[in-house]
Amino acid sequence: MEEPRTPDEPGVSRRRFQHWTLATMPIVYGLGILTAIIRYMIPLPSRRLPKLDAGAAAEIEAGKVVRKDFNGRLVIALHDGAEFRAFDATCTHLACRVNWQPAKKQFLCPCHMGLFASSGERLAGPPEQPLRKQKFTITPEGRFVLLDEEESA
Repeated sequence: MEEPRTPDEPGVSRRRFQHWTLATMPIVYGLGILTAIIRYMIPLPSRRLPKLDAGAAAEIEAGKVVRKDFNGRLVIALHDGAEFRAFDATCTHLACRVNWQPAKKQFLCPCHMGLFASSGERLAGPPEQPLRKQKFTITPEGRFVLLDEEESA
């Protein structure tokens, strides 16, 4: 068994440690609250991209899709042979991810078997709304560029 320390010995006593802890905890909590208030008053700059180069438009084959993450959403770019289209890959029913079925040329939501045409229009199933369209442009250089909806509106 250890012998108790005398006041002249180096080290921190249990009582001194508890007093130090009790004194510093309100300071730590206060700094946390102050940091939250400052971050609320001075928000961080947006990390949204105004546009995203999804690749060469010529590389998007007819009947194929290209999936890209863009500003926190999955976007599907489609070339149906006649024109290019881009949609948010989130089903409008319960926010499941839709999948492209190249043989049927339609989108299928696996959660409740919602079907969407290649134009994004609802064909069957529980979804009542069509797929949300994603704004895009094809540059003079032939690049397929997705545009942020907030920036281009």
